[in-house]
Amino acid sequence: MTQAIVVDSHPLDGILRADRMPHIFCPGCGIGIAMRCYAQALLESGIPQRQHVVVSGIGCTGRVAGYIAIDSYHTTHGRAIPFATGLKLANPNLMVTVFSGDGDLAAIGEVGLSGELRAVGHLGRRLNEAAKLGFRRCIVPATHRKLSGLSDDVSVIPARALSEALAAAVAGQPRQRGKNVDN
Repeated sequence: MTQAIVVDSHPLDGILRADRMPHIFCPGCGIGIAMRCYAQALLESGIPQRQHVVVSGIGCTGRVAGYIAIDSYHTTHGRAIPFATGLKLANPNLMVTVFSGDGDLAAIGEVGLSGELRAVGHLGRRLNEAAKLGFRRCIVPATHRKLSGLSDDVSVIPARALSEALAAAVAGQPRQRGKNVDN
C-alpha cells in the first residue's frame, strides 16, 4: 500500500491555495498538470505576484483561477480572451494569463512539436458543431485543402503556427461569415 508523504512545506505553497486542495480535476486530466506548470512558471518568472492576473472561463479550466493565489477573474462563456485583453489594455504592466478550454475557445486541428498547426479530418462537420454550440469564429490550420465555403455560420481564421493562432485569438477581429481569408 502506498503511504502519503507528509511535509511541512512545498515549493509552490506561496502560489497555490493549499486551503482548496486537493483539486477536483479527474485523474489523468491535464488541467492539474498545466496548473502546476503555470504556478512554477509564475515563481520562476521573478515577476512579483501582484503583477500577475489569471483569467478563466467556464468548465473545468474555470476552476484554475480559484486555485492560484493571485488576482483572478472567472468570466462568462467565451469571454476570457476579450476580458483579458481589456485588463492588459487598462494596465499594460500586468502579466495576464488566460486558462480556457471546452466552451471558451474554438480551434480545430493539431499542434506539432515545433508549433506548426496540422489539419484534421471532417473540418466542415466540426465547424457545424461549433456553430451549434454558439461559436462564430474558429481558428483552423491553414494547411487544410479547402477553407472557403465550409460554413455560413462560422468565420474561419487560418493559421500556420500556434503563434499565429494565439495572435488571432487575442486580436478578436471577426471575419465576414462565409468569407475565409488566407493570410
